[in-house]
Amino acid sequence: MIDVLSHKLTNQIKNNFPEIDEQKAEIINFGIQSIVSEISKTTIILTVAYFLGVLNLILTAIVAFGVYRTFAGGFHAKSHLACLLTNSMLFFSIVYLSLFLEHYLEFIYIIIYLFNCYVVYFYAPADVEEKPILSNKLKKKLKLKSFIVMSSIFLISISIHNRIFTNLLILATFFESFTLLPISYKIMKCKHGVDENN
Repeated sequence: MIDVLSHKLTNQIKNNFPEIDEQKAEIINFGIQSIVSEISKTTIILTVAYFLGVLNLILTAIVAFGVYRTFAGGFHAKSHLACLLTNSMLFFSIVYLSLFLEHYLEFIYIIIYLFNCYVVYFYAPADVEEKPILSNKLKKKLKLKSFIVMSSIFLISISIHNRIFTNLLILATFFESFTLLPISYKIMKCKHGVDENN
């Protein structure tokens, strides 16, 4: 359904702008697919979260995870359904682990932070085949920004006086870091944008 809608919107744009060739149309179609997929996926996840009574927690997890992911990257699922299922599993796992382990996670905060630093140093930014990062200068900038954002989320998390939200933010960074690992790419059958990263 998302593919059909994206193609219809792309064709309308092509009809209104004859100068758009097939290559540009393909890029536009990919962008529309991404936007429509994100909107529909997020709407479903937030709706389920609302009925489960964890909407504020899911929103916090999505924002923390998404801000870090903007710079660090990570694997992408092969289909819209797989993307929905993967994201649902990630975000609801973050939320319910934060709730169930409310008084236990503080003992491994530093371990998670060191793990994140290791992953950022060796694997960020982690691109994908559809959106390769070819510039070494850009890679260095994104790596630095990934570290700054991840560390900032960590500092915010330990400065607030709510253990559940502290856990939530820290687990969001941990799960996002996990999406950068080579083993995660293999599990999801996802490829990097540059051959030497495969």
